[in-house]
Amino acid sequence: MEKADDRFLVSGLYEARHLSRPSNIVLFQDALQFPLPEIIRFRPVTTFYVARIVAHEAAHHLASTRGFIFAEHEPTKKGVFEEEMANRYTFEVVNRMKEKWYYRIAEKLLRHCSKVHFLEGQQHWKRGQHARAASSWYKAWLLDLENQETIHWFLKAKASADATAITSDR
Repeated sequence: MEKADDRFLVSGLYEARHLSRPSNIVLFQDALQFPLPEIIRFRPVTTFYVARIVAHEAAHHLASTRGFIFAEHEPTKKGVFEEEMANRYTFEVVNRMKEKWYYRIAEKLLRHCSKVHFLEGQQHWKRGQHARAASSWYKAWLLDLENQETIHWFLKAKASADATAITSDR
């Protein structure tokens, strides 16, 4: 049975330079491919999907190495502000990509797949398969980050599946 696993909660991360180790961006392959049906793992869709993650982590790299993402006067404190600026940077990158027709189609395909995963989650939820519902709704959110309804239902299903696992272990 497919389960929403904590290892999928992060698609990538930025590691700042430390002593002699250079800074780097780590992408987690499982999380990258988890929500993508095999049939759409072709270049424009995959490139568009991965570019969102890389752009976000690259923004963290800019903040860490330059002290800002867009302009020197930005506050450099880690936390909510840096995360918001990284999201804005990602938005800018994605918008530039969508100037090409094939990335606009890629975005529509990702949203369509997101809707399919969402509907699949609803079916699992109705059958009481909360872990499977959580997995489907998490896939839906990964493919359409703007759809906050999917993450809401993912968290609800995950909590329910975790509670069920805890009570059945007793």
